[in-house]
Amino acid sequence: MLEDPPEYLHQGLAAQHDRRDVPVGGHRRGDDRQGPDALPAYRAAGLVCLLPFVQAGGCALSWMPDTDALARAIIEGASALGAGTLSVVHGDGDGWPELARQVGEEAAAAGLESGGSAALAVLAPQDRFARLVAVTEVGGPVLTVADCGLGSFAALAEAARDRTVWAVHPQMCAVRRARTAVTALAQALVDAPAVRGHALSAAVRARSGVLLAAGGGVVGDGWRISRLHVVCPARDPH
Repeated sequence: MLEDPPEYLHQGLAAQHDRRDVPVGGHRRGDDRQGPDALPAYRAAGLVCLLPFVQAGGCALSWMPDTDALARAIIEGASALGAGTLSVVHGDGDGWPELARQVGEEAAAAGLESGGSAALAVLAPQDRFARLVAVTEVGGPVLTVADCGLGSFAALAEAARDRTVWAVHPQMCAVRRARTAVTALAQALVDAPAVRGHALSAAVRARSGVLLAAGGGVVGDGWRISRLHVVCPARDPH
C-alpha cells in the first residue's frame, strides 16, 4: 500500500533508458484499476512495467502482495483479538472505500457485527490516522494498514502512541520492494544493455532478489499483523 512512492524509484528507472524506451515504474495505491487497465498500452509499446506497489499480471512484474487477501487478514486479526464487533473508518479515494466494503463483506461472512466498540479498523493513508481515530469512540484495539517504508509511518507512530494499535502490513516494506525492482532492472541492463521489451521483462524476473510468482507477486509473500512498534526493528517508533 503506497501513498507516497519513493522518488528514487522514478529517478532510478528513468536513468536506465532514453525516453522512447523507459520502463514504466510505480503506479501507486489507487491505481489498482488504472494500472492493470494501462497494461495493453504498455504491451503494445513494448514497455517493461515494474509495479512494486500494486498488483498486476500479464506483461507487468509486480512485487505487491495479494491485495484481495488484505480484507481477510484484517478480519482474521479482529477475530484473533477476540472482538465480537468491528467498527470501520476509512479515507476518501485511492481505493479506501472499496477496501472498507470488502472488510464489511468479510466481517459479515465471519459473523462479526458491524459497529460497536470492541475493535476498530482504520483504512486510510498513515498520516490521516489521527484525524479518523479522533472521531470514533472505540476504546478497543485498532487495526490499521501500515508500511514502515513510507515517510508517513512516523506520523502514524506518533498518533498511535497512546493506543493499542496493530499494523496490517506487507512482509516486504515499500522501500525493499522498490529497491528489489530497481536492482533487478539495473542488473539486467548491465548484463545486456540493448535488451528491450519481453526479453527485458524476462531478464528482470530472472534477476529479482525474491522469487516472483507466475501470476504476479512474490512467492510466499503476504500480510502480517504486528504490534506497531515491532513492524520494523530498524525503525522502532518508540
